[in-house]
Amino acid sequence: MPTVRDILPQGGFMNKFDLKSGYHHLLIRPSFQKSLGFSWLGCSYVFRGLLFGLSPAPFTFTKLFRPLLAHWRKQGMGIAVYLDHGLIWGNSARECEDNSAIVRRDLRLAGFTVAEEKSSWLPCQKIV
Repeated sequence: MPTVRDILPQGGFMNKFDLKSGYHHLLIRPSFQKSLGFSWLGCSYVFRGLLFGLSPAPFTFTKLFRPLLAHWRKQGMGIAVYLDHGLIWGNSARECEDNSAIVRRDLRLAGFTVAEEKSSWLPCQKIV
């Protein structure tokens, strides 16, 4: 299986994004919320969004994200996503910038919030 390093263009540019509380973007059906709650000090709490630790959470989140990923790849973009983390690349800084602008717009339109403090939108040749 190829690694990201294997598919990045030699001398290309990349950047990264991180979704803020990625799982919480997916709401739990109200009829299921009562199964994902707890009581503390006489108050009851329920999770309204997908939570960490729920076994189908990674699969569900990945499945939801697949159409966006397919849309970007159909446009010829270099992009890899693992759960709520993404890596965008291009052969030039300009191509990477253009791809990033499209991804940012599409994420916003799809209702996702980007964790700007964990993201790096400027094209670079090395990401730490």
